[in-house]
Amino acid sequence: MGLVYDNLNLISLTFFFLILSAVEFGLGLVIMLVQNILLRSINLTDSSANPSKFASRFQTKLSTASSKMY
Repeated sequence: MGLVYDNLNLISLTFFFLILSAVEFGLGLVIMLVQNILLRSINLTDSSANPSKFASRFQTKLSTASSKMY
């Protein structure tokens, strides 16, 4: 009887970890989607890889956005 109970316990733990890993995978996909949307919304995904160019573009976007708020 104890062997059957241990096997059922092991099977239930296996399914629990499978469901937990699927939830973590889905959460990771949602986080990547939000990150992609945020990067596209501030237009930082241009073809150039120059960090100073990115920083200056981001700074101008922030200054124009703050001036529009007033």
